[in-house]
Amino acid sequence: AMLKNALEGYNICLFSYGQTGSGKTWSTLGGDKPEDRGLLPRLVEGIFSKTAEVKDVKYECLCSYLEIYNETLRDLLIPPDQHKENKLALRQHPEYGVFVPGLTEV
Repeated sequence: AMLKNALEGYNICLFSYGQTGSGKTWSTLGGDKPEDRGLLPRLVEGIFSKTAEVKDVKYECLCSYLEIYNETLRDLLIPPDQHKENKLALRQHPEYGVFVPGLTEV
């Protein structure tokens, strides 16, 4: 459903939550072998392979990678040494919903 919704133009979010050691990182990112890929690399591959098949539609894909840990937000697309100077906070817009100003989009 996430892949289908992304291709239809909806924003999608992969949220991993759970106890330490429960497998969040493994489920999300996976391992080094292709057959051990997690959900995130499989989704990204699916998005790009499906969009490459369609010739009459123009797609734009923007991605952010955010960690929320102990009520601290970290932009995972910037170098770790820049996290202290890049303070992030959740905000809510009445029309667009929840967003994070200053979060890197690529």
